Amino acid sequence: MTVKITKPALNLREELADLRKPSGIAGEAVLRADTTADAREAVELSNVADSATGVDVSGTVTADGLTVDGGSLSLSPYNTTYSNNPEAAKFESVTVDTAQIHTDLNIYTKYNNILQKRMSFNDDGDISFYDDTGSSAKFHWDATDERLGIGTNAPSAPLSVKAASNAYAIRMHGRSDGYSELYGASSDGATAYSFLQSHPNQTKLYTLVNSPLLLGTNGSERMRIDSSGDIQMRDKADVRLTLGSNGTVGNNTSNWIRGDDNQMRFNSISDGYLFETNGAAKMTIDSSGEVGIGCSPAARLHVDSGTNDAAAYFDSTSVNGAHIRFLQDGYVKNYIGCGGGIGLGDKDDLSMRAYDNLIFATGNTSTPRMTINSSGDVLVGGTSENAEGSFTIRPNTSNGSCMVQINRDDTTATSNAFVFYNEGTGVGAITYNNTATSYNTSSDYRLKEDWQPVANASDRLMALNPVNFAWKADGSRVDGFLAHEAQEVVPEAVSGTKDAMRTEEYEVTPAVYEDVVIPAVDEVLDEDGNVITEAQEERTEQNLVSEAVMGERDVEDYQGIDQSKLVPLLTAALQEALARIEALENK
Repeated sequence: MTVKITKPALNLREELADLRKPSGIAGEAVLRADTTADAREAVELSNVADSATGVDVSGTVTADGLTVDGGSLSLSPYNTTYSNNPEAAKFESVTVDTAQIHTDLNIYTKYNNILQKRMSFNDDGDISFYDDTGSSAKFHWDATDERLGIGTNAPSAPLSVKAASNAYAIRMHGRSDGYSELYGASSDGATAYSFLQSHPNQTKLYTLVNSPLLLGTNGSERMRIDSSGDIQMRDKADVRLTLGSNGTVGNNTSNWIRGDDNQMRFNSISDGYLFETNGAAKMTIDSSGEVGIGCSPAARLHVDSGTNDAAAYFDSTSVNGAHIRFLQDGYVKNYIGCGGGIGLGDKDDLSMRAYDNLIFATGNTSTPRMTINSSGDVLVGGTSENAEGSFTIRPNTSNGSCMVQINRDDTTATSNAFVFYNEGTGVGAITYNNTATSYNTSSDYRLKEDWQPVANASDRLMALNPVNFAWKADGSRVDGFLAHEAQEVVPEAVSGTKDAMRTEEYEVTPAVYEDVVIPAVDEVLDEDGNVITEAQEERTEQNLVSEAVMGERDVEDYQGIDQSKLVPLLTAALQEALARIEALENK
């Protein structure tokens, strides 16, 4: 069947009653009408049947126009002759130059005596294509909302695709080079904003402008990659990235990385963490929380420097310098580091501060070798001031003076308290026994050569000028010598030079410290009961405000005298005097 509809319009409802069938015309129906009733021409009909439900035309219909007002217009190959031949049961052509259809237009095909809808146009401009059963619209254009639906007749977006069960919703076929691409662009299509490309070797998802790539769930952003390549997981107080585990996502039976507004957390199921570079382990955190840098840890923190000389560096931009604090049960007990941060000296000093005793030991032993106790006493070889075999320095003990105390085991032998060496050779000692102390200087003949009698002993003795003088410090009077005068007679007994001066460094203004109260901190636990922040009691620390200002000045460099060095001269002069006395007595 062929249907051709041309203009002008024909109103079937009004004109059907005037149709006439002239003789001599067969196989074709010609419908022609003018726009005014008075100008109607004869209408020739053949193979046309009309009824209360419509007009059935067999053959070809040619009309100058067609108007359907009310009801619907359906075009179908209703010919039982072709019922078993689907290729014959079709429209050869439908041409519509101008049609006025005031209601739905449906197009049917008949196959196996079953009339099935194939396409429909409704009065709102919607267009639908139907499935093989003719019952469901699978390709639908919604003219009102300007939406296209594939697999659905109710599109909810400009393009809505609904796939059948176990089928792809959209499948992009690649070009001859294997690439398939999908772009997101501006409303005029001139500017591409985003890009999805698929290839057998890779898949790309890009933004093509300076804007982030956002990923989300449940209508909210969860992760973004900004234009510089930084990855952010956001907009959730507890975000977890679960890795390589069959455990439940996000709980403690899985490996995860979690971040919130305040902290970053990592969870390992059992064996801890291993950090590698170039396939080699560089840092380990085992399941007990021990950390090994360059090694498997054997302690809470274990550092193996390998071939490097330094195992660790501690640096700080603070004016006080860096230091390390050691805590017990959450409270700071001990410090070591630059003095400024500890309140002992400045940033250039190495300082240690102990809560109680500062103890030093050597070797694989717990025996103390030296102790600085809380009173400031330095104990060497013992843990108390009177320990046998110990050496103790006790500051500000004897009338404001420092006292050096040496104690020994009970013995009758003579002990060396101090021994003095020069290039490995003993030159003096202080010794003591159960009852007395001796001050010894080296005098072995094997250390001496070219010995001669003391000459002019009496004259030299008479050149000495013993005087009685008062000390400027306290006014006390004693007998003695003026060092520079004695130096002229017995040079070896006097040290220094008359009227000598020396340069010394002194503190112009002292360092200024301020007390800073560190408030107490309560212990903070995470949801699993692990300690996040240790508890700390309130404490006061000294922070360096300004360093001491140092200067230099010239001061007097005083001479000293060792009066024991006068004994040989005195002995020789006395011997000369005794010889003269004996000679006089023998006359």
